[in-house]
Amino acid sequence: MKGASLAAAVRSQLKILRTKELKFLSLETLKRTKKMKNLVEKLPDQQPALRVMAMPPDTNQYGDVFGGWIMSQVDLAGSSIASRVANSRTATVAVTSFTFKEPVWVGDVVSFYATVLKVGTTSITVDVTVFAERLHKDNHRIVKVTEAQLVFVALNKDGRPQPVYRACLLYTSDAADEE
Repeated sequence: MKGASLAAAVRSQLKILRTKELKFLSLETLKRTKKMKNLVEKLPDQQPALRVMAMPPDTNQYGDVFGGWIMSQVDLAGSSIASRVANSRTATVAVTSFTFKEPVWVGDVVSFYATVLKVGTTSITVDVTVFAERLHKDNHRIVKVTEAQLVFVALNKDGRPQPVYRACLLYTSDAADEE
């Protein structure tokens, strides 16, 4: 029901906006309220590894998008960057952290930004940050919804770990599109 309470908070803020004087609340004012602390002004200045719109089949019985759906999309976004760095296929070997900050709703445009944190002998650690653009009528907001760190291992054609060429120490989803 967290999504419902967040929606109620947004609706109450919108009632304030619909006064005769049309006084608009700043992003900082909305962030000061406990429910709005994950609001951001804009998306990061890099190309997302993945962008997708949440749809009705992706929801649980309460109308929020399944956490498992978000986890699988995070894995896809992270593995796309890890595979480019490894120049081979990769497999997820660990999820070292995964934090859900806000719910994702049907109709949200969800953007996944991936950055390589560490390249080991055969492993690649990737940070994935997820934002939801709430494109609902009269309430366009951008919210950070998830943060995760995953570890991938580079695999050879036989599915065995292989060394990663470590020429690139910082690799983001933005750099992937420049190649």
